[in-house]
Amino acid sequence: MPFKLGMIPWNKGTKGTMPVPWNKGKTTSKEHKRKTSEGNIRRFRDPTERLKISLSHKRGDHIAGCRKQSETLKRRYESGEIKPWNKGVTAKDDSRIRPCTLENKLKKAMIGKKRWDEDAEYRYKVVSRSLKALFGKRPTSLEKKFIQFIEKYSLPFRYVGDGSLIISNCNPDFVSTDGRYLLIEVANRFHHQEWYESKRYAIFAHFGYRTCTLWQELFKGEEWEQKVRSYLVQHNFVEQSRLSDWSQVAVCRRSILKKQ
Repeated sequence: MPFKLGMIPWNKGTKGTMPVPWNKGKTTSKEHKRKTSEGNIRRFRDPTERLKISLSHKRGDHIAGCRKQSETLKRRYESGEIKPWNKGVTAKDDSRIRPCTLENKLKKAMIGKKRWDEDAEYRYKVVSRSLKALFGKRPTSLEKKFIQFIEKYSLPFRYVGDGSLIISNCNPDFVSTDGRYLLIEVANRFHHQEWYESKRYAIFAHFGYRTCTLWQELFKGEEWEQKVRSYLVQHNFVEQSRLSDWSQVAVCRRSILKKQ
């Protein structure tokens, strides 16, 4: 919730009473920094250590709230050596606990919705973070295929499906680099509903973009490049004059292959 006029900071009047950080006023020596750097370099050169780090990231150990408890900590909880602070505590006993009522749920939902509607920066952060969670799976196999197609024929498009371009909470896959306000979506039928095209087209059109979607059917078969090329020309995403250049390239490639 954003801080507004009339609100009182939680730490007002606590100056001088807050605990002093253990490292206040302390500095790290150059020798300590050098040893830390050398230790990290040795660690990342070890393939076993790199594998441990990779597995921990896949499990989500680096994300707060996703770290799994160790077996030792589980045993301490089970034996009663460690007790959760909120075990047996109700909302009457502690103000930090809010009763799970419909009123509180609706109040929390309305606060989140209000912030989503009014704060564009907050919306951008939420969408960007959601996309970052998919970075390990992006670009997709179809997107990789089209990226190779772009590089092969030097088309004026670049990949932005990694969250580098957000338009009204939507993240397109490719954007034109020649200032023509064109967007290309690469999608499969399994993960997208029937309204996918119309809804996203309307959103992007509101901001002056023209969009086309390359469905998975275009990427099937040995002649997929020809099908994608014809589709882009048909929707005026690529100039017709480039067809002659592409046909010449294809003829040259066939002649080279025959000679070999």
